Amino acid sequence: MCQGCGMSGEVTSLLKKYPFVQLNDRINALREVIQIIALKGLAKSGFFDHALFYGGTALRIFYNLDRFSEDLDFSLMRPNDTFRLAPYIDVILQELRNHDLNFVVNYKEKKKKTNIIQANVEGNLQENMRAAGLIERSYRAFDANRKLKIRVEIDAVPPGHFKTEFKAIPDFSKIKVRLATLEYLFADKVHAFLCRSWGQRVKGRDWYDLIWYIEHGVSPDLNHLQARMEQTGDRIQTPFSTEDLIDIIKKKIKSTDIEKVKNDIRPFIKDDKILD
Repeated sequence: MCQGCGMSGEVTSLLKKYPFVQLNDRINALREVIQIIALKGLAKSGFFDHALFYGGTALRIFYNLDRFSEDLDFSLMRPNDTFRLAPYIDVILQELRNHDLNFVVNYKEKKKKTNIIQANVEGNLQENMRAAGLIERSYRAFDANRKLKIRVEIDAVPPGHFKTEFKAIPDFSKIKVRLATLEYLFADKVHAFLCRSWGQRVKGRDWYDLIWYIEHGVSPDLNHLQARMEQTGDRIQTPFSTEDLIDIIKKKIKSTDIEKVKNDIRPFIKDDKILD
């Protein structure tokens, strides 16, 4: 990290490791730095004593997934239907203010009751790009009213159990985050891939991540996958075998428009050639 620089200089230092080719690269890089700062604040607050980090951003930051990610996804270690996210959002906002970044929270009103508590952390894109030390011509290219948003979600009533590990935040070796292990991360991704309620829309990032897990020889924890599917009413069958999973994935592949998959993932990767 930057020696002797203040917290705003810390942001500038973190941004230096990102190559900027297209304008969108700057948004992706700044969003990721904000995610890292948020994790740092949460870790210092004791949040990970009773919660864990999972999802695409966890895979990106801690396992070098070669695509950017938008959200911060967490889960409690044990169900707690009285859990309040608000105090931890305040921790995130204060940590960002400590780095001269100006963000507010917008709590999303639920259309139906779920176990997921959600909030949007958002701030003016131009203002925060300027505060982060990005050159003027890079942020002037964006609409003056455009917002940079990061959705924060926590599952307050998680199904089954997790195996976890603590990993140091990149560039902050003394600050550690509790993560679900890769087998459980993969199980959650398979659940999203098979059961995401997007109607006819396709989330190419689910496909991209699924391929990453397969290429890295990771096997999903089938017990956790089954618990998740049973909780969402997508499947109730015991036992859940590897053959079952392969059959379901094959059916999903046959019913998917691959061009829509590619269109969804493009804003989050550096080179379209990897989609060929």
